[in-house]
Amino acid sequence: MSAAPGPAGAQQPVLLRIEPLGDAAIAQVTLNRPDARNAITIELGAALRDALQAAVGQAAVIVIRGAGGHFCAGGDFREVSRLREQGPEALRPLFANFSAACELIGELPVPVVAAVEGYALAGGFELIQACDIAVVCDDAVLADNHLNFGMIPGGGGSQRLPRIVGPQRALGHILTGDRLTGTQAAAWGLVYQSVPAAEFETAVADLAANLAGKDGAALARAKWLVREGLRRSLTSGLALETETIIAHLGGESAGAGITRFTGRRRLPEEPA
Repeated sequence: MSAAPGPAGAQQPVLLRIEPLGDAAIAQVTLNRPDARNAITIELGAALRDALQAAVGQAAVIVIRGAGGHFCAGGDFREVSRLREQGPEALRPLFANFSAACELIGELPVPVVAAVEGYALAGGFELIQACDIAVVCDDAVLADNHLNFGMIPGGGGSQRLPRIVGPQRALGHILTGDRLTGTQAAAWGLVYQSVPAAEFETAVADLAANLAGKDGAALARAKWLVREGLRRSLTSGLALETETIIAHLGGESAGAGITRFTGRRRLPEEPA
C-alpha cells in the first residue's frame, strides 16, 4: 500500500493502494487515523484530495474506506479547539481542504464508492453524500450530529443532503441529530446498498468489479450527465442528455458496444 504525500516519518493520514483487476484496476483510498476513528484534520483533507488525484490515472474505480472498522467520525475536535484559539482564519484550511476533496469527487471521470462500516458521523456523513455510490453495513451508524454539540454542518451537508433526501428529511435529520443505521440510510435513498456485516467486503468488491468492467468513456459521461443535470433545470438537462448521447454514439466505445449487442445470441423472449 502506497501513501498519499505527507510529512516524512509521520503516520500518513490517507493511504492509497492500487489493486489490479484484469485489464483494469481498483484504487483503495483509506482514511488512516484509526485511533481517532479517522477524524478529519487539515492534513487529512489535503491528503484525501491528493490521493484521489493520484488514483485517477491508475484506476477505473476508486473506493474510499476507513481504517480500524470505522469510516469517519467527523472533524477532529482537538484540532478544531486548537485552531479556534488562533482565530477564525486559522479554521478556514480545515474546511477548505475537506470541501475541495469532496468537490473533486464529483469532478473525477471515474466512479467513487464509499465503503462504510462503523461510525460515519458529521464530516464522515458528509463525505458519503459527496461520493457517487455508497455501500454500507446494516449496523453502521450514520448521522449529521453537528447540532448535538452546538455546531452546524461545514462539509457540504446543509446543501447535499436536501438534494438527496428532500428538505423535510434533511432538516429533520440535521436539526435533531438522530442516528441512522445503514438499513435506514438505504431506505431513505441516502446510500445505494446496505448489507449484513458478513457480506460487506464481498458486496464492495463485487460492485467495484462491476463498475471496472464497464466502458470508461460511458461511465464518465453518465456520471457527468447526472451531476451536471442536477445543476440545471429539467429542460436544460434533457437537452444536454440528447447532445451528449449523440456525441457519444460517434465514439469507438459506443460502436464496440453496438457490435457486441447485435452480434450476440438473441434470448428466447426477445423479439426478432
